[in-house]
Amino acid sequence: MLRQLYAKSASACAIQISAQAGGELIMINPKILETMPAVIEMATKGQGARIAWPALLRKLDRTDPSYSFDHIAAEVTGGRLSAFR
Repeated sequence: MLRQLYAKSASACAIQISAQAGGELIMINPKILETMPAVIEMATKGQGARIAWPALLRKLDRTDPSYSFDHIAAEVTGGRLSAFR
């Protein structure tokens, strides 16, 4: 999920066009790329995408609260959410 978010915020096409506009591309050393999973693991303390999930849900709540199961359950039960918990 987190990787998808990053990919969406900076599309591959835009990055490629910007990079090529600067002249010859310098490729990243494959040995550096091999270490990235370990770096990400260390930086997120093993939480991976879970580190951003609460913030993404808050953003979704602000953008479109109709996605929420609680919202749907409240409509179905007349506000008695305890039936679903």
